[in-house]
Amino acid sequence: CICIISHWPFYRALRSFLQQIYRISLSPSSVPLERYIAYFTHYMPLPPPGQHALNLHLDLGLNDRVENSSLTPITLQLPDARSLPLMDLDYEAPFRCLSLDNVLKIFTLLLMEERLLFISSSTSLLTEVTETILTLLFPFEWMSCYIPRLPNKLTEILDAPGSFLIGIYTEGSTDSWVLPQLSDPLFVVDLDRNCIADGEGKLDYVAAMENLPLLETLREKLRVELERAAVTVKSAEALRERDSAFELPAVPGSELEDGPANKPKLNPDVVRDAFLVFMCELLGNYTRFFNSQEGKGGSADGGAGGDMTHNGVFGAFDVPGFVASMDKTAKPLLDKMVLTQMFAALVQKRTDHSHGVDRLVFFETCVQELRERKDAEAAAAAAAASGG
Repeated sequence: CICIISHWPFYRALRSFLQQIYRISLSPSSVPLERYIAYFTHYMPLPPPGQHALNLHLDLGLNDRVENSSLTPITLQLPDARSLPLMDLDYEAPFRCLSLDNVLKIFTLLLMEERLLFISSSTSLLTEVTETILTLLFPFEWMSCYIPRLPNKLTEILDAPGSFLIGIYTEGSTDSWVLPQLSDPLFVVDLDRNCIADGEGKLDYVAAMENLPLLETLREKLRVELERAAVTVKSAEALRERDSAFELPAVPGSELEDGPANKPKLNPDVVRDAFLVFMCELLGNYTRFFNSQEGKGGSADGGAGGDMTHNGVFGAFDVPGFVASMDKTAKPLLDKMVLTQMFAALVQKRTDHSHGVDRLVFFETCVQELRERKDAEAAAAAAAASGG
């Protein structure tokens, strides 16, 4: 058994490496298999952030030229420090098992830091979906308990206090899985059946939030992209068929058959940009509401601040003023969001300029550019109206 552990989220690249190592092990080669692994883990340099990608051809030990390579190159690339964080995942995964409405419900629940449990009979889908959805929270970072796949023997963890995001694999089908008796309710996301269940009727409250203009705009952007790429929710059987260590061709006539070779693919940049714009609109000019002198600067660069616990958010940040300054339609969501650990961590990072401040600089630059674009559009519209 070979397992690769890395703090870099190169999920698809590392999966491709393991696939190719297996193929090489079945081929005649004068190079020992250990040499490939040692080179990949110890000697291969990681490209600097924002620079050109590094393409690794593992089977050059079997061929004399790159053109003769039968294996696709393994690509490693780090984004610039002032850009969206790296996430080498398939952003189509959540939309293959969840409807657009359910994806937005889950996104809203995460913003409120609720207790979420994902269940699926597909082993890889749990990690793909949870990791992908968590990246959409940027500039927030999930601060609560996160276990992509919890062993079935440890389900007592579900009774732990506080928020969490946990996945559980159910062998065969999710229909036979029974939620243990818990003292605190939670939301159960069934990836096989495209449904969300909750124990205290909060989904009605979440559904009411979906009428927010910001969420409607986000929904429309995603709907257009999903229709362009012809992404639809698949059945549990089709999802399990895709759950393979190797990318096998789909069975003709099955739900997973892609159709024409030139079929458009979902553009992950469009998906991430849509959620980024939503977060820019939701947080708006939050930098104006820091009470400390260090947090009032127009940029996240430089300076230093004091330590702050979650309860100290109200001391370092004018929470009531921030909520009152935003659109009233967003108040129900903001009232919950400002009480989360994610929001406290954002305030902490912005106050003491800790690790990851470059990401905040990028986010605040996006907020400023979005505001300038809207001002320019409003001025152009006003000029056109007066000219007419």
